[in-house]
Amino acid sequence: MKKHSPVTVLCGAIGTGIVACATGCATPRPESLQVTERDNAIYVDAGSDTVKHSPDGKFKVSVAVSAGTFSAFGDVRDTIDAGLVESLSQFSRFQVSEFSRLGELEKVLSAVGEEDAITGWIDADSLDALVVAKINSITVDSREGLVIVNGKRQYSFDVSLGVDFRMYDKTQRQVAFTKSVFRSDSGLAEADVRRRLGELARDCVEEFAKAVGSRFSPQARVLQTRGSGLVARISIGKDHGLSKGAEIEFYEIVDNSAIVASAKRDKNIVGRGYVFEVDANSAWVEVLEHKIVNVKRGQYAAIMVDEGNQRGLNPVSRFFDRARMITK
Repeated sequence: MKKHSPVTVLCGAIGTGIVACATGCATPRPESLQVTERDNAIYVDAGSDTVKHSPDGKFKVSVAVSAGTFSAFGDVRDTIDAGLVESLSQFSRFQVSEFSRLGELEKVLSAVGEEDAITGWIDADSLDALVVAKINSITVDSREGLVIVNGKRQYSFDVSLGVDFRMYDKTQRQVAFTKSVFRSDSGLAEADVRRRLGELARDCVEEFAKAVGSRFSPQARVLQTRGSGLVARISIGKDHGLSKGAEIEFYEIVDNSAIVASAKRDKNIVGRGYVFEVDANSAWVEVLEHKIVNVKRGQYAAIMVDEGNQRGLNPVSRFFDRARMITK
């Protein structure tokens, strides 16, 4: 696990109202950015009355986590279980309930992959859905390090964790979707191994929550932009699985039926960005290449699950960098 020493940045006011601070200063609020003429532009979807909105009501869902052959890592299993309950509880569409047949939970977990068996258990427990997480792999490898303490050579450790998530839908009587997540880290001190595995477990749950949000969230809209499109506030937040660092795709709807007979309402991607601040039902997104793209109030926003090479970037650092560009 890489550690970085704090870098002091002199406090100084930027023309847009943001103050860049040294470590320990308050994180700048996006509301401090100016609203420019460009930010007042509004996108209007002429066919928005045809958009289908999600029905009201909650789905009763329960969580089951299996450590499989890795029972020695019960703390990792417990972290995944608690993380799933916490994240799913924040979704506006889900009501998380305890699995009522705890005495036979292992039988449910042993049926993973056998859809009929799982559906039978869901029916018996009056659930709408069951989320099953199974730990597929945990590795802890040691290698000889270069540091010598008290005459003894210290070892460093590499760790990895793989988790398979499945959501079983009672209504459809089938697997709604699956998500396999793998996380790893290297160069750890022995004392940090367990702690880091717990952090990787939380990362896996977070990635699954993004997938759930991407699949089940309603069409989100851009509520406002600031700083000439540098940041955008969207209409979904923790209630649909969003967390800091999540990648967002902005788009408009274009009617291409006059060009292609089979085409109707098609997505036209206009930009992408990363969440850097999130609350219960909205989030602030840093718009990438904001001087080139033209994200507007009223446009649509969707959660992107696969973040590629940008995954490890610090959204706050990127926010500072983009903010400074406004004054140039």
